[in-house]
Amino acid sequence: MKQRIVSVGLVLAFFMSLKVANAASTCDYSEQVNLSSAASVVQANYEIVTDIVYVSTGLPAPDDVTEEDVSFDSDYALSQKINVFLLNLSDDVYVEVKNNLGFNETYTYANTDSGKIMFFSGDLSDILTFTFTIYSNSSNCKGESLRTLSLTTPKYNTFSDYNACDLIPDFSYCQEFITTPFYATEQEISGYIFDEFYKKQEELKQEKQETESKKSFFDKVKDFLNQYRYWFIGIFVIIVFVGVATTVIILKKRRSRII
Repeated sequence: MKQRIVSVGLVLAFFMSLKVANAASTCDYSEQVNLSSAASVVQANYEIVTDIVYVSTGLPAPDDVTEEDVSFDSDYALSQKINVFLLNLSDDVYVEVKNNLGFNETYTYANTDSGKIMFFSGDLSDILTFTFTIYSNSSNCKGESLRTLSLTTPKYNTFSDYNACDLIPDFSYCQEFITTPFYATEQEISGYIFDEFYKKQEELKQEKQETESKKSFFDKVKDFLNQYRYWFIGIFVIIVFVGVATTVIILKKRRSRII
């Protein structure tokens, strides 16, 4: 009973706080609705971009250079970066952006290109958590908080470069990008990857054996003939040649007898 009373009290307190907040707003109800609508369509997103750069300088390669020109001993390398951007920002609101590494900037519609702005670009060496607080830009209730959203951007997982990961790309330690840090040591992670690799190898080997055992007799004969078809063709040619040669010899002998 006491727990129910506390729960009801918390719910009442929540609605009372909303009422106070609305009452404290200097914008009328209609303007608050418009502002809430403007805040609700603001979106934050990111994209991972792969560029071709010079190995020596890190500067962009010429436009006619493609990924096919990138090799171990070439002058070019692939460089990945992440771009974070805001969408649908209007003149009715502005956004304060912060992240876990100390980034702190405020953006208005004037900073954007028709409501879109790319405000952050960097490498993929850290997992970043961005917090976006959207405020009213109306002169009647300027600075009133309308909405808060967050975005986590990934980090490149260097363990995904292991050759063993080619066989197990979906394994948690082999995924190319991660949004949750690994707490195991490098030695432990390497061990997990190779354990999973050998486990996968055994699974594939067993699947192949099971597939082989399910094949019918005729399938096995067909596979055998396909595998050794060139040998059979060669033997057939030899048999035909020997047969023809034998026939010629017999005919010659017969003719010699007749003579």
